[in-house]
Amino acid sequence: MLILVASLFFTNPVPLELPRAWGDKFSDNELALDQAVDGRWVDDELRIFMLINLAKESPTDNAGYSTRMDFEQSRRAIDKRDKKTLREEIQRYVDFELPEKERRPRQLARGYDDIDYWQGTNRNVIACAYLKEKSSVWRLALWYLAEGDDYDDACEVFTKEFLEAHAD
Repeated sequence: MLILVASLFFTNPVPLELPRAWGDKFSDNELALDQAVDGRWVDDELRIFMLINLAKESPTDNAGYSTRMDFEQSRRAIDKRDKKTLREEIQRYVDFELPEKERRPRQLARGYDDIDYWQGTNRNVIACAYLKEKSSVWRLALWYLAEGDDYDDACEVFTKEFLEAHAD
């Protein structure tokens, strides 16, 4: 595989669209994306790499629409041990059904307390939630592969060039 995950960071970042207002309310999903996505990059082959901060869970009791203030006030910190809430929050950001259980690597990369892959039968996106040592905040890396990319090769590249390179 010729593409390197790191090379995506040298492409131009692609900004997210601003949340659209419906009166004084916004879609909870759009507000969540606006507040949680730390960066999104796209390369010439249309591979997309996103980094998402999973510090707070998004509200689920607002019928899908909130004012910015109500949205922020109803968010709560995600306990790093609460895998159920973590899974629900990850589902908000991926466009495929998550499997019942995450897949863990045989060996954790140095510098991480936990790493979970949420692939299921999906072979087009690498979805990896990770918790660095001494951190209480999970992060989610999503790497949408280009047509023709080999999933297993991409996972190997992702592990070596993203996880291991960003352990510290």
